[in-house]
Amino acid sequence: MGRARLAWTVAWTLVAVGCSDGGGSSSSSSSSSSSSSSSSSSSSSGSSGSGTASHSSGMPSSSSAVVSSSGVASSSGGGGPDFLAAVVAARAAIANGQTNLDLNGDGQTDYRRTLDGSGILQREELDLDQDGTPEMVWDYTGTTRTFREDRDHDGAPERTTDVTQDPGDPTLVTYVQGRDTNGDGVVDYRVTYTVDPASPTITLELEEDVDFDGTFDWQESATTNRIQHAIASVSTSGPTACTPAQQAALEAAFDNAVKNATSCLNRMDSGKALDFARTVAGARFKLGCIAGDGTYCAEADVDNAKYRWWGTDDLPINVTTAGFGPAGCGSLEATLFHEMMHYVDGLHEIDGGTDDPADPIYGCEKACYGGGNSQDCAACLGTRQGDSRCDHLPQQPCAGSPPAYCPCGTPRMYASETLCAVGCPRGLSCFASRCKPRGPCR
Repeated sequence: MGRARLAWTVAWTLVAVGCSDGGGSSSSSSSSSSSSSSSSSSSSSGSSGSGTASHSSGMPSSSSAVVSSSGVASSSGGGGPDFLAAVVAARAAIANGQTNLDLNGDGQTDYRRTLDGSGILQREELDLDQDGTPEMVWDYTGTTRTFREDRDHDGAPERTTDVTQDPGDPTLVTYVQGRDTNGDGVVDYRVTYTVDPASPTITLELEEDVDFDGTFDWQESATTNRIQHAIASVSTSGPTACTPAQQAALEAAFDNAVKNATSCLNRMDSGKALDFARTVAGARFKLGCIAGDGTYCAEADVDNAKYRWWGTDDLPINVTTAGFGPAGCGSLEATLFHEMMHYVDGLHEIDGGTDDPADPIYGCEKACYGGGNSQDCAACLGTRQGDSRCDHLPQQPCAGSPPAYCPCGTPRMYASETLCAVGCPRGLSCFASRCKPRGPCR
């Protein structure tokens, strides 16, 4: 099925969700402060999670930090492109049917959209070096929708995504995502999962070509929540809806996340920044307020990620009562950025992501908002420590035994492969499983 082209009158939508024990009821929305018009929309609250790990809230101490209009520091760096203005302009251009767009405000086309005769989006391209040949391509024309990133134009992509709907039940969507982790231009890590909107959990099949010989010789499974949380330890929470003050805070934080975080990503990798900007320009984020259960800051249901491949491009993010408080959750701007990145990079693969040194969502958040280092940057980009794109951040060399994942018993991360070898269960049921180094130092 095709993707419907929408004409937006606002840059994004705020949805006030009144919460009770039985769920949420919707009310009319308010447009972003960057738009002069408004629209109405509705959203219902998602289900709550139970994570208790701490969500990073420290601000970077770099001299290049930028203070946004909300007073939140960001490590985006001074100067550089005005991504917020460029993305808002791109949204308006998309609404007017334009297909050659500028996402970073340099006056050059870096984003191209191909529509069919009915205005249905068929293809998206990002041309990172503006030479007329795209490095990143999304194709929506086949039964399997695809993404390919080929920076060196050798025909062997460094990142891939294949998305298919179950022919018997289109609500079941399977994703196969691959990436090159060692910089040789060949995919050596792959994750496969099916999202079922009726199930609260997702099983992921993880595969890695450990010796880079072209064969995936390590396979294990992991389980994660369908609704992905920015997690914090917060003591209390109660029923609430978006007050005018909360709406204003969300508008400012979203604007600042587009401006500051995109600039931060651009310092690491222009492709990462433009992919983030493409997602914001081409989709409609719907921001809501929910009570939560006091253990997490915000949530994004990855079932909605299918709308980037089929559907209406509505991408909800719900912020909890705790998400508006500084204790535990920290910056609202960073919280929104974290949830937005789920619609760019996907799931937390291991145990909610907080203890996973390879988690790209937390890696990007720490690199841009948490006083991050070179290993956080490497996790954000899905690469190894020592990647030159991370040289501008404080260096954190690899030392000692790397963190490792134990897939047996109760799957979990260990701080080192040595500790994993001691603590990971053994026996017949775990015979085929073994500790696997994970992260930028593996």
